[in-house]
Amino acid sequence: TEKALATIQKEKIGVLEISDFGTSGLSGSDDNIDSSWYGLTRSGGICNKTSEEAGGGFGIGKNAPFAASLVRTIFYSTKNTNDEYIFQGVSKLMTHKNNHNELTQGTGYIGKNIDNKISSVRDFARIPALFKRQEIGTTIYVIGFDAYEKWQEELFREILYNFFASIHFGKIDFDVC
Repeated sequence: TEKALATIQKEKIGVLEISDFGTSGLSGSDDNIDSSWYGLTRSGGICNKTSEEAGGGFGIGKNAPFAASLVRTIFYSTKNTNDEYIFQGVSKLMTHKNNHNELTQGTGYIGKNIDNKISSVRDFARIPALFKRQEIGTTIYVIGFDAYEKWQEELFREILYNFFASIHFGKIDFDVC
């Protein structure tokens, strides 16, 4: 909590951008539990891969970026093969009691308010310029990223550990800068 408060009071906040290319982007609605969009932004522990070629499979790796965010907030932006754009922010915060002694919800969404429900933004003109994808694929923005001294070395080590076979067989490549 103290690190999060200190982070949001800074003049500049670190952001780690993670983008994929050569993929089909995400699709589906905020309510369709079988869609790739819902699977990334709204579900927990759900596997909704539609192809054996799709990466992942247990629905838990998507939570890793939250661990790298000092404010536990991620923005997602995708452009899919149907030329649809989707943008959403998600915060996963600690559940606690507010001033009225009521429990607060641990997950909050940043997007478009429709009847007191926060939905993803799907109108390209309404997506902030910083988050607009130009190519098909998905970008994850880790808000409040702390770029400590050896973060790139540690990331390379994790990439090699988790993706060695895919790298070796030329199915995936990474650029960390």
